[in-house]
Amino acid sequence: VIAKFGFSSLLSALLDLSLFTLFMAWPENITSGALLTATILARVLSGALNYFLNRKWVFSSNGSALKQAVKYLALFCALMLISWKSVDAVYALTGWHVTAVKLPVDSVLFFLSFFIQHKFIFPAGPKK
Repeated sequence: VIAKFGFSSLLSALLDLSLFTLFMAWPENITSGALLTATILARVLSGALNYFLNRKWVFSSNGSALKQAVKYLALFCALMLISWKSVDAVYALTGWHVTAVKLPVDSVLFFLSFFIQHKFIFPAGPKK
C-alpha cells in the first residue's frame, strides 16, 4: 500500500509542482496572495488526480464515495493551507526560490497525508 501511495503521490506531486512553478512564473512580485493562488490552482488539479488514484487503486476502497470525498476534501484543504503558510514563512525567512522551498515542505506533508488517508479516509474494510 505504501508503495502504491508513494507512486500516486509522486504523480500528483509532479503535476502539483509543475503547475505551481508555472503559476508562480507570472507574478512580478512574490506575495503571500500569489503563493496562495498558485497553491490553490495547482492543488485542485493534482488533488483530483490523487483522490481518484488513492480511492480505487491505492486503498481499493468500497466505502461511501461521498463520505470519503468529504473527508478527503477536509484533509486536502488543511494540507493545502499548511503547505501555503509553510512555504510563505520559509520563503520570507530565506528568500530561496519558492519551488525549492515547496518541495521539502510537501515531502514532510506526504507522511501525514498517508497516515490520515490510510487510517481515517480509506480504512481497510473487513477481510473477505
